[in-house]
Amino acid sequence: MAYAMGDLKKGLKVELEGVPYRITEYQHVKPGKGAAFVRVKMKSFLDGRVLEKTFHAGDKCEEPNLQERSMQFLYHDGDHFQFMDNENYEQIGLSDDQVGDVAKWMIDGMAVSIMFHNGKAITVSVPQTVELKVTETPPNFKGDTTSAGKKPATLETGAVVQVPYHVLEGDLIRVNTETFEDLEAISVIDVLRRVGCNVVVAKVESELESKNDVLDSSLIVESQKGVKIVADRILNEVDCNQLDGIVFPGGWEGTQNLIASNHLKTILDFLNEKEKIIAAICAAPLALFKHGILKEQAFTCYPSIEKMIENSNYKTDSNVIRDGNLITSKGPATALEFAFYLASVFVGEQKTREIQNEMLAL
Repeated sequence: MAYAMGDLKKGLKVELEGVPYRITEYQHVKPGKGAAFVRVKMKSFLDGRVLEKTFHAGDKCEEPNLQERSMQFLYHDGDHFQFMDNENYEQIGLSDDQVGDVAKWMIDGMAVSIMFHNGKAITVSVPQTVELKVTETPPNFKGDTTSAGKKPATLETGAVVQVPYHVLEGDLIRVNTETFEDLEAISVIDVLRRVGCNVVVAKVESELESKNDVLDSSLIVESQKGVKIVADRILNEVDCNQLDGIVFPGGWEGTQNLIASNHLKTILDFLNEKEKIIAAICAAPLALFKHGILKEQAFTCYPSIEKMIENSNYKTDSNVIRDGNLITSKGPATALEFAFYLASVFVGEQKTREIQNEMLAL
């Protein structure tokens, strides 16, 4: 089936040059002169890259041959994740790159959903909520059973999350698999502004947004959980000469958007040449590698992401690693530590300790 310009809409799955996409943004444009056209932003099912394209009357795209199948995760054999179809018992193996960041939520026997394109498995998704056992966490403290505070906990998959103080090793907890990039972004913004830094929140620009002067929502960045942050400006509007550094939160989809941004590469190259601070947490160090910034430096990131980065200097002995002008951190559980470290770099340790003490006293 072929789709014409008038058939396009947000959420529609289309295929261009053999690659399946989902339309994530849609805008119908009717200029003062000339024929109407449609601008769309599409995300690839194959590698998560974002494509921006304009469709005119007469342009066509095909409906992709996509099939979603429920399968069971069996085990990891050292090279591949093995899955089985419970209906026909067919077994398939997928690489670490194909499974991606969702591996941190998978345990043997878990039901997952696998997307197939022309009969070939391309993506894996896990349930929005999963129940996992806590394998390591600091002991409970007396009087903390009703505390609203949090502590880090390592789960049976190796993932690290924040849990209430009363949670103990061996407990089963329910985890929402789509929440953590919010924490990594907001913690850094909050702490740096508290210590007096002039923080500019920039949204990675899309062609659709840059050409639409009347799109009121163009500065709104929405997380997977629907948390909305209003950016100060589009990335293209940022003056690199005014920057002391740049910081990237994690999250798999957000990281893919960073990788897809050619303008971001230009900014990174400029800042790196000037030896300005470049910082990334969780999955975001992958974007630094893809853009040629992370090469042989020591770094850390979310466990499993390092397998996608061709660098033998991956470190696990510290939550925050600095090598030259590059600063990296592990993930959501280390977001506040990451934020305070950045604050100490930008304004000094004394001012950072003052604000840290104030925050801990609240």
